[in-house]
Amino acid sequence: MVDEGTPLGRRRGELTSDDLLDLVAPGTVADMAPLTEENRLLVRRGLPVINQTRAPACARCSARRA
Repeated sequence: MVDEGTPLGRRRGELTSDDLLDLVAPGTVADMAPLTEENRLLVRRGLPVINQTRAPACARCSARRA
């Protein structure tokens, strides 16, 4: 059963670059990658997504900060 609020791409099993920002942003920082150009953009766009995610691991990390 598909949730009606699920974007069409996800219904078909497709991912967009925005779908993984909640994982890419902390991964980039944890890898200590230089925050230049694309990496900076990924982290900047990913941090707000982490606060709104329903992904269990990210939600748990957000809860620890509070």
